[in-house]
Amino acid sequence: MDQTGIELAILLVAPGIEEATTKSGQSEVARRSNDGMADAWRKHRTVSVPRALPLQDPDEAIKELIRCIKELGSIGTLISGFSQIREEDTSYYLDTPMYRQFWRR
Repeated sequence: MDQTGIELAILLVAPGIEEATTKSGQSEVARRSNDGMADAWRKHRTVSVPRALPLQDPDEAIKELIRCIKELGSIGTLISGFSQIREEDTSYYLDTPMYRQFWRR
C-alpha cells in the first residue's frame, strides 16, 4: 500500500457472523475477530474498523462496538445489512424494530 500511495484499505471477511443462526457464542467470535484485526492493523496503521458485531443480539452488538471504539481505537464499523437468527435463510434487516436500541445508542 505504501509503495502505491494507498492510504486506507478496508478488509472484508466474508461471510461474517451475520450468517450464524444462534446468539450463543457470537459475542466471543466477534470479540476474537475484532481483536485479531486490531492487532494486525496496529502493526501497520493507527486506526481500525471492526467488522464483526453480533447483531443477532443487539445488546451485545452495542457492547462490542463501544469496546472496539474505546479499547481498540476503532473509528466506526462496517456491518452487513442483515442477520440470520434461529433459522438459515431467514433475514432480519437493519430496519427491523429489534435494532432500534442499537441505532439509538
